[in-house]
Amino acid sequence: MPSLLDLPRELRDKILSSVISAPTVAPIDHSVIVERAELRCPPSDGWYRDEGVKYLTRMNRIEAIPTLLVNRQLHAETVATIETLPTKYTYQLDILIVEGSELWPTWVSVPALTNQVDKVCTTFRIDHTGELSYKLFTLGCGGPPMIVWSLLSLLDRFLRVGPVVNPVYKASGDISVNILEIDVQTPNIPESLFIPDEQYHDNMLSFSRSRRARTLPEPRRVIHSATFMGIIKYYLEYLLYMNHEAADFGPVLYERIGTLRLTIDGEFHCEWDMAEELKNLTFKGDVKYTKTYKDIPREERPKIFQEWKARAYKIRQKAGLNVIADDEAQDQSA
Repeated sequence: MPSLLDLPRELRDKILSSVISAPTVAPIDHSVIVERAELRCPPSDGWYRDEGVKYLTRMNRIEAIPTLLVNRQLHAETVATIETLPTKYTYQLDILIVEGSELWPTWVSVPALTNQVDKVCTTFRIDHTGELSYKLFTLGCGGPPMIVWSLLSLLDRFLRVGPVVNPVYKASGDISVNILEIDVQTPNIPESLFIPDEQYHDNMLSFSRSRRARTLPEPRRVIHSATFMGIIKYYLEYLLYMNHEAADFGPVLYERIGTLRLTIDGEFHCEWDMAEELKNLTFKGDVKYTKTYKDIPREERPKIFQEWKARAYKIRQKAGLNVIADDEAQDQSA
């Protein structure tokens, strides 16, 4: 019986390219029973940053590319084909929002491992088939909703250990992403089932005052993609402003990301050139409650900020990310 190895090498390479590029199937909704768990390692300092993020307990990149497991020849040819792919360092991440209270991340395509990732295409999908409590969306005590910390935890973990799920994997902390694209998909449901934007915000304020999640009343109970995108954009800007606790958690965005891009159903929404943002970033004085600055005398805080900014330039340069010169920061790094 003819086999793949009987085909001409040129044709085999095309087939192998298709196999490598085929994404892993992400769960359709919460009914897909696959073991998932919260991962507490590597440790991070954010509020609730590990809550609600449930990873697959097993993710083997080799198993996702079956021709790596057939025999030595196909393994070698598959590895060689991966090296020729222009998208070998483009990753795809699917995040299913389950019941408004959990994030289920699934790495659906990781062709080759690297510390300098070209692009991470992140797709958010809202599972509307179960009870929607929106626990992750309740506002904090003067701070962002829990989903912001959960998302930051997910990004923080990736930049520390990469797209792996081994809870004891040693963190390297030197992974960078040239383009981080976040796409929010609109659920395929009748428009009448979406929560009006003003009703969503009224409910979230009510939930934050009661300090517990509630199930939104029928029939309008699903967050629209535009509403969710508004949340993402607002709190990304909050983190990038580097005021209050954002001074502790915003730096990773400046140090490890080239461009932050937001899309809705694949259509461009907005983006930040992080090299430009870093160049224009100035010290915000209201940082006394942050871990970074709380024990530092007020008059010394601007200097500490400039020293961090100089380190951020060095980190970006080492990671191969774009840098736009800032004379004051360059003087601090000299």
